[in-house]
Amino acid sequence: QHFMGWYIKTSAPVFNSNVGTLMDFRLNQQHGATFMYVLPTSSTEALVEYTLFSEKTLQEDEYIRELEKYIQNELKINDYEITHREFGVIPMTMARFKRYLGADNRIINIGTAGGFTKPSSGYTFQFVQKHLLQVAKRLKNGQSPAIRPSLRERMFFWYDMTLLEVLLSGKLTGEQIFSSLFGKVDPERILAFLANESTFWEEFKIRNSVPVIPFMMAGMKQFVAPRK
Repeated sequence: QHFMGWYIKTSAPVFNSNVGTLMDFRLNQQHGATFMYVLPTSSTEALVEYTLFSEKTLQEDEYIRELEKYIQNELKINDYEITHREFGVIPMTMARFKRYLGADNRIINIGTAGGFTKPSSGYTFQFVQKHLLQVAKRLKNGQSPAIRPSLRERMFFWYDMTLLEVLLSGKLTGEQIFSSLFGKVDPERILAFLANESTFWEEFKIRNSVPVIPFMMAGMKQFVAPRK
């Protein structure tokens, strides 16, 4: 996953600070799953972010061109200033990462190095926070900081691997998957799922919202796949 984002400020109020755009796929999909985020912080300020799921990054001018075009054509904004810019690359990988090193597992990798980046979304910070709260509690109680992944964590990892397998196979595009998902499931349930906080019933609804055969085949493949 790679992205370029601009924090923009407009001369007139144009945004609803209570409404954001999570994934707008009304973009050219030639490079892979490609979408925009629009996250307003006030009526005149917002983060506009161009995001892609693909194996290679683009030239800088390509990100800039798409952001300018989207702001002008879709947001209908011509008068604005860029107050901050950001660019990043987040791994979406099936690889395993070592969380603990050293004698008695007392060296703890956090962030991407510890495998806390969710493969299907790139979310990292909230998972690091949750884990470190558990580590702090265990250390306070005189316990080892090493925490084995729970059954639920392994289940969510399997969901992530299944999605990546479908995307890598090319049988469905990111636009097809996420359009089907958001068209049939409440956004609140999807956000809970992406945060690994969904219920079994919510996960059942989500599984039934995407094409069955490609996901079933990918899920079976990942269930028996050896992990490196």
